[in-house]
Amino acid sequence: MSTERLVLDSGTRFSCSSCGRCCNAAWAILVPEAKKDEILARPWGELGRDPGTLLSPHGNGLWALTKKPGTTSCTLLGDDGLCELHRHWGAEAKPQMCRRFPHLAVSSDEQVWVTANYGCKAVQEGHGPSLHEDREALASKFSRELESIREDADIGYPIGPGQDLGGPELDQLIETLSTALGDQIFPALTTLAAFTSDPSTVSQQPALPRPTGLQAIPGEVRYAFALSLYSDAVDTRSFWGRLQGVFALPRMLSFRHVYTSRLLGEPIDMGAILAHPGHLPADSEALLLTWIRSRLRSRLVLKDVPHMAAGVTRLLLQADAVLFFARGLARDRPIAHDDVLRGLEIVELYIANQQVVTTLAQLDPKLPRFWQDPGVAHGAAALFVSEAQT
Repeated sequence: MSTERLVLDSGTRFSCSSCGRCCNAAWAILVPEAKKDEILARPWGELGRDPGTLLSPHGNGLWALTKKPGTTSCTLLGDDGLCELHRHWGAEAKPQMCRRFPHLAVSSDEQVWVTANYGCKAVQEGHGPSLHEDREALASKFSRELESIREDADIGYPIGPGQDLGGPELDQLIETLSTALGDQIFPALTTLAAFTSDPSTVSQQPALPRPTGLQAIPGEVRYAFALSLYSDAVDTRSFWGRLQGVFALPRMLSFRHVYTSRLLGEPIDMGAILAHPGHLPADSEALLLTWIRSRLRSRLVLKDVPHMAAGVTRLLLQADAVLFFARGLARDRPIAHDDVLRGLEIVELYIANQQVVTTLAQLDPKLPRFWQDPGVAHGAAALFVSEAQT
């Protein structure tokens, strides 16, 4: 198997620190029937475990690892932060989503791009070697994707309505855009918004949008952002939760909504968040820019969107969500770096989670249309700019 078509994110570093945070999360760890049978066939009785308590049916032929009672912690997470499957039977014994986390792969006919999920604390902190140093291990981890590569592939990539580029030209454009982002987050967001208007031109010195107040932000922007946060405010799994959402959404659009965040587990006052000065520590700006560049260079912005400009708009809305949660955590004090780390974790693990994005797009078909509207991108870039950034 050739690894020449494996493209690794140059700015990302990772080595597991065994913090256990990814195993103590609200998401479901899903396995197919065959993997379920393999897990249950292990000699759990010798370890004093009842295999009947390890998995529960999830539907559509999938099973989910259970959680420890009253927690979001995986039933297999040990007190030392290690997985019981991994401890006793090696990494290959774990479910695929556990073996691959935090690495993320995006495949095309001609290449596989690999980066990492910035919801992982070790990735946020740049803990460990660069991905390039783990090339062989990553090639093995994503061997199935590499085996599907077509050596003769020569395909075009959509970067905007009616605009396609070949692979090398797209790589050059992404590198130019990444460089143009500079070292300050708010001008960088403006540069990204300008890209959605004209992807073939990247401005080197964009004008920073002046704060104009919520009423000047187009309703489409507020609607797209509210939908991005919808699952944080509403339990979409139940009928009553969805009914509650009918009444919550208008207040979310006006930023007058007060609710208990499902992802933070804390009260959220949207009006107070909008009024927060919002100044970010320098290390937080640097981290967010590294994250954005990672998304661009790994071409994650091209995943499940009609073109790259739409993916950039979706990325801008995700950046807004990071700032939203950081302000919500800070409340009446300046934003700390830990607030941004937590906000980025929430966005990467949930708001930007592909399954969540797909569900939201199905929930309201207007959301994909908003991603394709440059006006939404420009509004998203200005949504949380305040006097502290100008």
